[in-house]
Amino acid sequence: MTDAPRLAGTIVDALRWRRDHEPDAVALVSPDGAETTCRQWYDRALVAAYGLVARGVRPGDPVLLVADDRHWSDFAVSYVGVLLAGGVAVPVPVALYPAIAATPQPLLGAVTVRHGELQVPDGPWPVVADLDLAGHPEAPSPLPELHGSDPAEISFTAGTEGPPKAVLSSHDTLTVRYTAEESPSQPGDGSGYLLVLPFGNTFAHTVFIDAMQTPGARLYVAGGFRPEDFVDRLCRAPIEVTFLVPAMVEALLRTPDLPWDKAGPVEVVCVSGAPVRAEALAYLGQVLPHATVVNSYCSTEAWPAGTDWAYTPDEAVNAGRPWECREVRVIAGDGTIAAPGDTGRVQLRTRGVRARRTVALSGRLPALGPDAVAAWVGTDDLGFLDDHGRLHLIGRRGDVFTVGGLQIAPAQLEAVLLRHPAVRDAVVLPSPHPSLGAIPVALVVPSGEVTRRELLRVVIDEVGADRAPRAVYFVPAVPRSAAGKVVRADAAELLARVRRVEAALRDEATVVSYLAGVVAELVNGVEAPDGWTNFFEHGGDSLAALRLCRRIKSDYGVAVQAREVAENPALRDLAEVVTEQLRRAEDR
Repeated sequence: MTDAPRLAGTIVDALRWRRDHEPDAVALVSPDGAETTCRQWYDRALVAAYGLVARGVRPGDPVLLVADDRHWSDFAVSYVGVLLAGGVAVPVPVALYPAIAATPQPLLGAVTVRHGELQVPDGPWPVVADLDLAGHPEAPSPLPELHGSDPAEISFTAGTEGPPKAVLSSHDTLTVRYTAEESPSQPGDGSGYLLVLPFGNTFAHTVFIDAMQTPGARLYVAGGFRPEDFVDRLCRAPIEVTFLVPAMVEALLRTPDLPWDKAGPVEVVCVSGAPVRAEALAYLGQVLPHATVVNSYCSTEAWPAGTDWAYTPDEAVNAGRPWECREVRVIAGDGTIAAPGDTGRVQLRTRGVRARRTVALSGRLPALGPDAVAAWVGTDDLGFLDDHGRLHLIGRRGDVFTVGGLQIAPAQLEAVLLRHPAVRDAVVLPSPHPSLGAIPVALVVPSGEVTRRELLRVVIDEVGADRAPRAVYFVPAVPRSAAGKVVRADAAELLARVRRVEAALRDEATVVSYLAGVVAELVNGVEAPDGWTNFFEHGGDSLAALRLCRRIKSDYGVAVQAREVAENPALRDLAEVVTEQLRRAEDR
């Protein structure tokens, strides 16, 4: 790799170097095939910076960049424009923006930039369309001089276990790959990167930053993921490097007749984002026999620290060794460093590099001082180091629960279930228990004929009866984020709904009791005395009927119309309507 970008202290320096040394090289290819050269990228970003400065953006001001999978190329221009203006870029998926805009004490000095046709709700900051930034071809004032220690961006954690956390990075943190020796699994010059990960995902943004700084790199943005479209891209474009999360690999594995034999010369497939099954990595090695399959691990808070491992059939490691200049350790429950083989909380750091900092989205952003250099960053992941210093991930700290004194890692049980050929997806959750504290329960998406008894027997054979799920429920889909991570709060709600449905199918009286409670909430606070109670005589009206239908849809997953409430006002008759809908759904 050419050494000029290694001297860069900011991302802007790296892209400027590409503009000067390879101006006509294509750097970005959008989902519709439109190409952006290094010169076009930088020059458009410069105009965007002028537009931001003209609208009052000053060094250190946060600029929220609202986009989705369709707007990567437009976002790329705005992102660099924010940095050129001295601002702090805040990439925000459009679905996340309302929650950020509702912050009681919002960030001071912020501006929101929306991309393309996206509309964003009113918030505490002025909103400008990205195209409107192009109206200032000349600088209204000199652009600020940037330094590596300046704040550069705010990224967000996945938010699958609670509200997303905001994490602040400096320029030199984002450019560390080009100021230190590179990991051998990183792509070389001129690589074609294929990005199918969703906008706003930490792994996706890391790929975007790396491609921006790599001489000769061409970033193909797919605009979303479907197994058929992914393989088609590999067949049509010169892709050397691609990036996936485990859920995407599982989807590829379950999709028959993909034309892998027509795929181009893929050299590296990097899988990250969660623990991944050895069988899934083996599948990638089989369908792309000339590629190195790399299992990579990092976190939003700890990046650029991380680990990776090049998969080999005889040695399955789900995280691997630290990258160059990075370190990993495992902390036991008593705060000491865990011995090899003992499970604890994973910590990461990068030597000589300013660590990221979790910040509140209110007031002014803090400075990233020298005290943050080489700091250990705790993750919410549990794992252990083996005798060779390789990291093995167990699961998320918030996911692990105790059953009668035994620690249960859902990811391990899910991996066993997913190996069954008739299982498309699965998630294991804790369910309260009066004596054990909790018991594991599995939600399974079947892809063929399989019984609950068969699945329980398979898991018991592998992990033992004490650790195996105590119940299995079949569901149409497992709730996952855009990056493929299980949204466990939604999964818990799904489990409650499935249990309600099964209870209703066993005994219609449970539906009558449910309706009586809901009617009391919606009408007058007085529970209906029996199943013959008339909804309207009890105080209901057309508006309450609509609310009742929405509750039934939310709690049971079936659609009851307001007219059906009118035709069946007695709660017992309405319960028959709900139960019949549930039976029809079960038959389908």
